[in-house]
Amino acid sequence: MGLVQGPIFNMERPLVVSSETSVSYMWEMVLSKETPPVRSQFSVEYRAVDAETRQRFKFDFTVSDYRTLLSVTCRMEPLKGAEFCRSGSICQLHVTVAQEDGTAELRAVMYEVLADQNMWAICGRSSGVLDMGPDTRHVLQLEVMPLTGGFLPLPTVRLSRYIPANKESTEGRALVTGSSLPRLEPFAAGQVYSASRGQQVHVLATSAPGLADRSADVSLS
Repeated sequence: MGLVQGPIFNMERPLVVSSETSVSYMWEMVLSKETPPVRSQFSVEYRAVDAETRQRFKFDFTVSDYRTLLSVTCRMEPLKGAEFCRSGSICQLHVTVAQEDGTAELRAVMYEVLADQNMWAICGRSSGVLDMGPDTRHVLQLEVMPLTGGFLPLPTVRLSRYIPANKESTEGRALVTGSSLPRLEPFAAGQVYSASRGQQVHVLATSAPGLADRSADVSLS
């Protein structure tokens, strides 16, 4: 299968844990493009501190759809002439969608810009269909308006396979014959890499109206 699997760190000594302890196990898999879904089993031996007999916990899982097909990168900027993003003012959201796997059969992808309605207002079109192919890269520009100040998370971009009417999905399921409606098929976890997930943008609060004029009057008097 062209598969190499193993732990990243070897734990030679046992761990003493409690209910408030969090332990992570890191492992790596070196895969090839021909590697089929990998059935794996994670097991750990444990015992109570005052016990001598060990018990074993097992968990079976399958690793599939591990190839990254697409990447999404977002970047927020104020409009030209402005130095910062301010609440109530239009900012520009730059979205880059790139196909990372040139062998993947991707013909069209639909993007949707999703945002917390209490934080962002999407001005104009927030979704569309992109034609894809090997080494394809699309750069989108959308106008958005922050509705409050602070450190706001960037809007999320969701990608889905766009299946035209009377076509088959990637799993071979035939669509309803004669249907004039396209369909969307979600990508599996791991197929889309969101490079900007968790990033925030600093938005300044809008100054109170008339505050600058009142300050000028006080300084002149």
